[in-house]
Amino acid sequence: ITFLDYNCNGIHDKDEPRVNGLDVRMTGGRIEPNIKDSTIRVFNLEPYTSYVVELNPNSFDNISWKIQKPVMVVNIDPNQFKLIEVPVYIVGEVSGMVYIQENLVKKGQGRLILRFYRPDSVLIAKTVTEPDGYFNYLGLPPGSYFAMADTNQLHKLNLKVFPDAIPFTIKKSRDGDIADGLEFTLSPLFDDKTPRFDNLNPELKKK
Repeated sequence: ITFLDYNCNGIHDKDEPRVNGLDVRMTGGRIEPNIKDSTIRVFNLEPYTSYVVELNPNSFDNISWKIQKPVMVVNIDPNQFKLIEVPVYIVGEVSGMVYIQENLVKKGQGRLILRFYRPDSVLIAKTVTEPDGYFNYLGLPPGSYFAMADTNQLHKLNLKVFPDAIPFTIKKSRDGDIADGLEFTLSPLFDDKTPRFDNLNPELKKK
């Protein structure tokens, strides 16, 4: 039985509906899907035998529907059906832009690492910006998060970022949620040996 796991807890709760469309492959047996009740039954399996069950993670039209465990091993008991419930996570997407500002010029910054954390500071995922500064990540369960630029990378590049972190929320939805519009701006870190733009004399500023 395949169901939409709204809260991503792996348990089939009362408000979580069954869904059709899962592609199942096995090393034996006869597979019969039932569209009416969304069950997939496999007959003619040899008892006391272990079978490898493969679930196609690309079975569904909705790219927000994800299967966490596409391969499993099932031990067959004689003269009975064994029920396997397959949770389908509905994941959300986060997207935005990273800019770098130098000498009053602002442009997109590629190859910058962004990290996504839960409110308790546990790292959930990371991604890298495109050459034009755009970033996106698909695969976040519903919940609250915050995004940050990779501090180690910023230190190596002698850059600072504003803001330090951006909070966002992935809402629970059958079609998946999108948190977009996140924007970070990078700028060079000045040290004692680097003249700040504000301290340059007026004649140099004109140039």
